Amino acid sequence: MLSGGYPDDEDYGDEIIYTGHGGQDPETRRQIADQEFKRQNCALVTSCDQGLPVRVAPGASHQSEHSPSSGYQYAGLYRVESYWMDAGQEGFRMCRFRLLRDNFAMPPSGPKKAMDATHGPAKRTPITVQRIIRDTALGREVKRLHKFVCQICGTRLDCAAGPHAEAAHIRPLGAPHDGPDSLQN
Repeated sequence: MLSGGYPDDEDYGDEIIYTGHGGQDPETRRQIADQEFKRQNCALVTSCDQGLPVRVAPGASHQSEHSPSSGYQYAGLYRVESYWMDAGQEGFRMCRFRLLRDNFAMPPSGPKKAMDATHGPAKRTPITVQRIIRDTALGREVKRLHKFVCQICGTRLDCAAGPHAEAAHIRPLGAPHDGPDSLQN
């Protein structure tokens, strides 16, 4: 990411407007076709839709004050906040992604403080938790059987990463209902 492959990339440090992958001639590296939400682009759509962070390591060939002078440099974790199709500088449709630095995942910068009584780790206490273990494969099978169509309103949600649906039980699994985690429920 941010290795000088696309002139449309914008790097502001904590915010990146990233141009997706594809549509380039492998020999000339010129854009010759529209991009699509497939392969790597589809992975970024999934990261956005599911709130999964991505690791960013800009390369020296990307023209930005945030790029390293040589090689690649790890910039941290970013969240894909949004994605869209846009006309690129060369006139082809480009997959665009807005990434924001995940500051909570970044290690603190500057000199490390020695751990003492005021800077030590937070107090911990052991706990025991009981939770219902759902069969996630069963949920995927129910969605597939119904072709990702809502059985109440008849709507199918088609997203760039593919169809989306939620599986729910007729009789809830938790107390006081104690429904079964089965295909019939």
